[in-house]
Amino acid sequence: MVFVIVLHVYVPVEFELKMGYPFYIAMCIPIFMISTGFNLSLSDDRKYDTNNNFKNYIKARIHHRSVWQRIKRIVIPFLPLFAIFLFFLLKKQSFASFSEFIKYLVFTGWGPGSYYIPALIQIYLIWPLLHYFSNRSIQLTFIFTLVFTTIFEILINIKIFPEIYYRYYIHRHLPFILCGVLFQHWYTKEDFILNPSFKKFKKRFGILAISFILGLTHIIKNQYMGIKPLIFYNWRASAVPTLLYIFPVLVFCAMIIRHQCMKIPRILKTCIVNISKASFHIYLFQMFYYCLPVSQIGENIYVKILRNLIICIVGGFLYYLIGNKISNLLKRRKIS
Repeated sequence: MVFVIVLHVYVPVEFELKMGYPFYIAMCIPIFMISTGFNLSLSDDRKYDTNNNFKNYIKARIHHRSVWQRIKRIVIPFLPLFAIFLFFLLKKQSFASFSEFIKYLVFTGWGPGSYYIPALIQIYLIWPLLHYFSNRSIQLTFIFTLVFTTIFEILINIKIFPEIYYRYYIHRHLPFILCGVLFQHWYTKEDFILNPSFKKFKKRFGILAISFILGLTHIIKNQYMGIKPLIFYNWRASAVPTLLYIFPVLVFCAMIIRHQCMKIPRILKTCIVNISKASFHIYLFQMFYYCLPVSQIGENIYVKILRNLIICIVGGFLYYLIGNKISNLLKRRKIS
C-alpha cells in the first residue's frame, strides 16, 4: 500500500529509474494481486472442502453467500468517497448526456488505481472456480490461466479488443493470483518455508533462483534499456513477466521473516499489521486524495512523497476506524 501511494506521486521518469522504482515501487500491483490470491486461498481452505464434487462445492458457496459478502465489503466503503467525488465533479464539469457521463466514469476513472475495484469484483466472481481447480491441480490451473492470459494479450495487441478496456480486465492479474495460491500452499500445507531441509526445497530454490534472474533481466531490458517485449508490452512495469522476479522475492522474504533471521521490532510490527488491516480503506482514500490538485503541489520530490504518505495512511486509517465504528453500531441495532 505504501508503494501504491509513492507510485502515484508524479515524478520524472529519470528519478524513478535512478531510485530503482521498477524493482519495488512498480511492483505494488503484482504484490497486491499475489497477496489477494494468498489471503483468499487461506480463508476459503478453512471454509470449503474442495474434495467434494464440483456441484456440492458450489452449493456450499452459494449457501454461505461468500461472493456477495466480499463484494459488499468493498462496495460499502467505496460509495461514500465516490459520492463526494461525484459532487465535486458535477460542480466543475458538465456532460452533454448521461451516456457521456457514464463513459467518463468507466474509461477515465475517478482517480489513480480506480481499475482495482472492478478488477477485485471480477476476482471475487471467478474465485470459486480458481479455488476449486487450483486445489485439484495447481499446475494445470496455472498453465491454463497463463495460456488464457497470453491469448488475451495477443488479441489486445492485434486490436481485436480495444486497448482502452485493458486496464479493467482481470485477465492480466490471473497469473499473479494463482501464484498467491501456490505461495499459500507452500506456506501452510507443505511447509517448505518453515523447514528448509524439506527434500523439495533444493529443487524449488534452484527454480526460484533461475526465475528471479530471468525476471530481473526482463525488468532491466524493459525499463532501463528500452527493449520492448514481444507480447506483454501493455503496462510493462507490472506485466506478467515481472512475476518471474517478484514471486521469488516474496518467497525469500517470507523465509527470512518466518525463520526470524530478521527481527522486527514490536512497534514496527504493530504498525505493519494495522496498515495491512486498513489497506483497502487507505487505497480508497489515496484514490480520492490524488484527485485533488493539492496532492501534487511541491517542488521537493522527497517532501511531497513523505507528505502524501502521511496524509494517505493517516486519512485512510481514520476512515477505516470510522467505518468499523458505524458497522458495529449498525450490527448492534440489528441484533437489538
